[in-house]
Amino acid sequence: MLYKNHFSSGYGPEFKIYTNEEKYDLTARGLGFYGGAGLEFNIANNLALVLEIQGRYGRIDLEGKKIFSVWELPWVEEEGKLYIGERDLLDEGYGEHCPDLVISQSAPSGNVKVREAILDLSGFSLKAGIRIKLF
Repeated sequence: MLYKNHFSSGYGPEFKIYTNEEKYDLTARGLGFYGGAGLEFNIANNLALVLEIQGRYGRIDLEGKKIFSVWELPWVEEEGKLYIGERDLLDEGYGEHCPDLVISQSAPSGNVKVREAILDLSGFSLKAGIRIKLF
């Protein structure tokens, strides 16, 4: 469970602090593969050159549920895919490009820049070494 809170204040006839609380319950789905191969080249009786390659493919889509409350309003739930975006929060006293999490059935549009949140664990490695037999 991921939690995010926003605090802002209002000035006027009376001082108020407004809160925006969000809870994210995320799930992940994906399929991955892992494999490798190695070669050994004998240079002499007790000396060998070893080469090994390993690779994996794993992309995990993040989906979930967002439960949030703004000020004193009741809790609201949204379900869908997780998107990572940026929002302009200049009017709230923050910066221009503030990171934000968005859960939606489809990619949000408008003045919000978003990309789908995918955990990508894909990659490969190449290892080389020398093996020396002492006995």
